[in-house]
Amino acid sequence: ILLFGAGEHLFMFRRISSIVVTLAVLALFAHTVLANDQEDFIASGRQHNIVSDNTFIDTKSMTVGEIQALLTLKGSFLKNYIDNSEAGKDRSAAQIIRDAAQGKYEAAGTLNGIVIDEMTGSVSPRIILVYLQKEQGLITSSIWSDWAMTASMGYACFVGVSGDYNGNNVQDIYEGFTKQVENGAWQLRYNYERAQRDGFSDYQVGQTFQTSDGYDVTLSNRATASVYRYTPYIFPSAYNIVMIY
Repeated sequence: ILLFGAGEHLFMFRRISSIVVTLAVLALFAHTVLANDQEDFIASGRQHNIVSDNTFIDTKSMTVGEIQALLTLKGSFLKNYIDNSEAGKDRSAAQIIRDAAQGKYEAAGTLNGIVIDEMTGSVSPRIILVYLQKEQGLITSSIWSDWAMTASMGYACFVGVSGDYNGNNVQDIYEGFTKQVENGAWQLRYNYERAQRDGFSDYQVGQTFQTSDGYDVTLSNRATASVYRYTPYIFPSAYNIVMIY
């Protein structure tokens, strides 16, 4: 700026001021658009039906090759990821996602009479991909993030979670991409199965409950019940599932 004359100084000041004002207006506009989108979302009633049951448990909706192609298309660093841990068994991210959808390894389990295994599968690989993006942006991120890989699906991740001995708000036994994908997939299918079964009192199809961000939601199907039992918020959780999917 010292190279400019007085007139050029004034021009630059006006130009910078104009840019600042423009950015402020754009920020306000973006916030208004987001608010309007959220209002439209609530007005449409979509919060009561986040995803169809058939879509949610379509465990064969994508092959390993199709998952890999999506990761490559989106520029995700997961496209080159191989998990050499005991849980990962030298598998690629695409293979881990596909295997979890099929109910393999820790995506299988029995609890309260609900059996999830390779006969039932867990949830659609598309749903797993949506959760990986919603929780940590892993599908579109080209930059490695230790934290994103530690808490990939947001499973057992919250302040004060039991079994967190290293203070990162993730239960230690579920840290890491493979553990997160497999256990997150299991949890989503378990939630789905318990949502319309005798012996359970909450997150049942047809019930109305209040989300943690203060909205009344009627659980219209098992998939929607599963989504809210996993994370009981509309914004940004359930809303983002719809937008990302």
